[in-house]
Amino acid sequence: MNLTQSREIRWQQIGAVAIAVAGMIYLIIAPGYWLTAPIYCLFIVLAGLAELTWAAIYARRPSLNVGVAGLLLTIWLLVLWGISRVLPAPFSIEPGSIDAAGLAAKLAEVVGLLALAVIMFQYYAVGSGRPAAWRALAGVAVIGIVLGALGYGAARASEPYFPALVAAPPSPEVALAQDDWPLTDEAAAAAAKPVSASMLEENSGMQVKLIAVTMLGGMIDFRFKVLDEAKVDEVIHNRDRQPKLVAEDSGTVLTLTQEHYHKYEMKEGNTYFLFYTNRQNAIRPGTPVSVVIGDMRLEHLTAQ
Repeated sequence: MNLTQSREIRWQQIGAVAIAVAGMIYLIIAPGYWLTAPIYCLFIVLAGLAELTWAAIYARRPSLNVGVAGLLLTIWLLVLWGISRVLPAPFSIEPGSIDAAGLAAKLAEVVGLLALAVIMFQYYAVGSGRPAAWRALAGVAVIGIVLGALGYGAARASEPYFPALVAAPPSPEVALAQDDWPLTDEAAAAAAKPVSASMLEENSGMQVKLIAVTMLGGMIDFRFKVLDEAKVDEVIHNRDRQPKLVAEDSGTVLTLTQEHYHKYEMKEGNTYFLFYTNRQNAIRPGTPVSVVIGDMRLEHLTAQ
């Protein structure tokens, strides 16, 4: 065995072990998602099993084709993870969280990806030259990125067809009684008491002007007039009191998607807007909508 072969075997071992470690991390953390996000639990289990299966096959038969499959798998998972930390994750209204276990899995995948990329580059560089090797790597990277983006889009598009995969929130009574389970947006909205428009305006300092579907159905434009600057400021900056939109026909609750609403300088008499991700296409023109602010609920508004 010459030095080149020895190095190739070392890179193969690094790639297989790193991706196997990522797969094991996935299987370890998956049960923690079962109660709150069963779809994530299922996906994490499948991803972990896929990585462990690939690592076992590659360790036994480290061919170029199997290596390319491993590259595509890791790029796909990394792209999905990255998109879901910037945009709302599938079956969610906000980007996914970043935790130590998830970062450890991604670090292991990056190590495995680099090892497999080195092997692939060396293979093509020896047979066809370095330019061909770079082109081959670039081609695999593009395919993996496209697959990751398509996977994200497909998952978002499938949300309305698999509502059972999203964990149902506890009833308001159960949520309020359980100290170890925080009150969900759905439970808080259900627990809110119906009020008149004048009472909502008096207590929140805002007058609802418009609820409209926009951006090809992907977002909801919520417009309100400021009647009392201090009250509106308290509503906007208090997570528990921020306006929630409830599709009355399905019960789906939409919460604020903006991260910079705290920069608004609300002026009395002016009209402002807030955007909401239209999760599962819950609100369409004509849909009856409730606006929930804290423990108040203004019902039977019609989306435009």
